[in-house]
Amino acid sequence: MGQFSADAVGNLNSGYGDEVLNGTGVEISDSFTGTYSLDPTGTGRVDSQITFSRNGTGPELIFYLTGNGNPPLVFDAESKYDSLGVGMANPQAVAPFSFDGKYGLSFTEGVGPLENDATGQITVDGASNKLSGYIDTNFDFSGLPDTQITGSFVAVATPGPFNGSLANSLFPTPGTSPSTLAMNFYFIDSGHGYFMETDSLTSGELTVGSFVARSAVCPSCP
Repeated sequence: MGQFSADAVGNLNSGYGDEVLNGTGVEISDSFTGTYSLDPTGTGRVDSQITFSRNGTGPELIFYLTGNGNPPLVFDAESKYDSLGVGMANPQAVAPFSFDGKYGLSFTEGVGPLENDATGQITVDGASNKLSGYIDTNFDFSGLPDTQITGSFVAVATPGPFNGSLANSLFPTPGTSPSTLAMNFYFIDSGHGYFMETDSLTSGELTVGSFVARSAVCPSCP
């Protein structure tokens, strides 16, 4: 998960990326730059290579332009560690951003060979930089509704990622209750964004998810 800016002459600038490669025990949170080239035959394929500031050669990112205004599709070919990934590249709105109000969220946790999924609602207090709410979780093949989730985050001051944490009693971090996981949050705009765990080598899991602002369905609805 990450973000960058692209100019019109083949350069990727102001990049930052988080990645976890569980098979090789590698976790990277690092800034990067890169270059890209557009396939001149008109396929819409954009090939790029990034270089991390501290971790050296990064993945080859291949973008597939949709041509219909939808976000480009992304193929992540990590030749250095022999891993692959897929996703999309959302155009980011112009800063500043606000993280405040009511949001829905969903996320997936990979814990060894198992996968836990959750969805829920949170209220974000932008003044205190804290959030709280409840999630419904498919945990170890059992449905567990209405477990509390809380979190905190640093002040949102730039368009780059901002760090924080999420805590829930079902997170499998040893020695804490509720268990707390470190996160980086990425904005698309003030109403949409992603988050990714950044302490996977400690927790033994990987959490990735998204959040979206909630709109009341009626004037008196909570």
